[in-house]
Amino acid sequence: SAQREIEIENLKNLLKESETRYANEKIKNQESRIRRELDILSEKCIELQQLHQQAQAALDEKQTAIQTLQLSWDNAITENNGLKSSMEALELEIKSAKAVIEDLERSKRQLESKVEEKDKILISFKKSFSTQREELNRVEAENKILNSK
Repeated sequence: SAQREIEIENLKNLLKESETRYANEKIKNQESRIRRELDILSEKCIELQQLHQQAQAALDEKQTAIQTLQLSWDNAITENNGLKSSMEALELEIKSAKAVIEDLERSKRQLESKVEEKDKILISFKKSFSTQREELNRVEAENKILNSK
């Protein structure tokens, strides 16, 4: 009977060890999955930051082109102020420049819209990243508690 109780106690201990190993393995798997997800989110954030930088560079280029066209337009008007035939030719150039400026401004607005979209996505990824980080911290805390038992 005493031998039987010792065997039962040993089996209980083995069961507890097995349960602890299973829980630890499960936690390790969760940690691994969360780390992979965090890595993916980090990569996405970096990609979005690069896209944002590219879009900003394109916006800057468009703005510079608009300013250059505006200066060219102003200089042309000033230089040819007194000549009627030159003015007529300049008016055509001005119309063309305005069309280019309008096109560039449309492109600029489109790029600004895309930058806003990318910013929203980046914020979303940052929030998701933060949530995943909190979950990882929680799982690590649970793991520490289980390992301390």
